[in-house]
Amino acid sequence: MSRSPSRRRRRSLKTGGWAVVVAGVLVSWVWSDKLDTAGEPTATATAGGLAFLLLAVAIDLLRRARPEPERRTRILWATAILACVTAGAVAGILPLAISAATTGTVTTTVGPAGDGAGYRLAEAADITSDDYRQTDLVVTVHARDRTAPRLRAVVSFTDGTADLRCATTRPVWIHEVSTVTLMCDDFRPVSSLRSIAAVSIVET
Repeated sequence: MSRSPSRRRRRSLKTGGWAVVVAGVLVSWVWSDKLDTAGEPTATATAGGLAFLLLAVAIDLLRRARPEPERRTRILWATAILACVTAGAVAGILPLAISAATTGTVTTTVGPAGDGAGYRLAEAADITSDDYRQTDLVVTVHARDRTAPRLRAVVSFTDGTADLRCATTRPVWIHEVSTVTLMCDDFRPVSSLRSIAAVSIVET
């Protein structure tokens, strides 16, 4: 007895397969857009994994819409489906893995303090690398005149990473105790932030 699907069922499977192909193409457009957008690893992983999963489903539906294939053809269909599933797993995991490996916050010591006439810096600061490929240094400022001056910092490392320079662009009005963010010129992964040797902050 033949296991080939009926003509009506083949037509339905074929229609469903091409519908899923269209859905996969639309999702892949979203995925390609997310690949060019920093700061959205979860959305990138979701769109990438879903795009390849839909492609695998579409291939399976189109395979089932054909008459019983030869063994070699079955192997080709199975290989294509397995390749899509594997690619979907990679696309779904890789952005999250990269984010986990490169982003994070480290608390470090500030020295020399670089206190000025109207302000005092805390002895510790947080330095953060985020999914937007930006590294920022956040320091607490105690200001007597309610204004934090323009500050610049030099961050040095023990692992051979080049010095990192961070700065504020203008004086900032603050409360008596506030945090001030110094934006850094370059991105450093959290692995480098864990090897900070010194942070020097001075007024510009």
